[in-house]
Amino acid sequence: MLESSKLKAKPSTQKAMAYYAQYHNTSAQILGSRLIISYYYMSVSLKEIAYQSGDAFLPTTIKQFLSRYIIGDSRSLFYLNYWSIVHFLSGVVISFFTNHWMIALLIHTIWEIWQYSIGMTRWNKRGLIDTVVDTILCMLGYGLMKKYDSHKI
Repeated sequence: MLESSKLKAKPSTQKAMAYYAQYHNTSAQILGSRLIISYYYMSVSLKEIAYQSGDAFLPTTIKQFLSRYIIGDSRSLFYLNYWSIVHFLSGVVISFFTNHWMIALLIHTIWEIWQYSIGMTRWNKRGLIDTVVDTILCMLGYGLMKKYDSHKI
């Protein structure tokens, strides 16, 4: 087992740990030892980190809630769950950053391709339908915001 006293952090890391420790009522040395030891014992692979990024690193309880079905179930080809609302809202958010629907579509398409590449979405009929529905919902959120925005006084 590694002894924390034998492990050394870089000066920049020590400075960051001291800053963090100041706001968490612990000493930088204790905090530093914990961080360095946890670094040596981390067994998280890059593949797991990439997979977690597909859910934007959300806590498990939130992911479980968002995965609840509103329409359909786990056997249905077509379904809506609370992630569908997130896709709609992502279109709303994207609308604040661009006035071009093609850019909004491109941003969402890149996200969907990322989810396929990390294995979050399966390459089957259900995955394809899910991707199409997610994209429609995103663009619906984008379009409604642009329509609302154009009618402002």
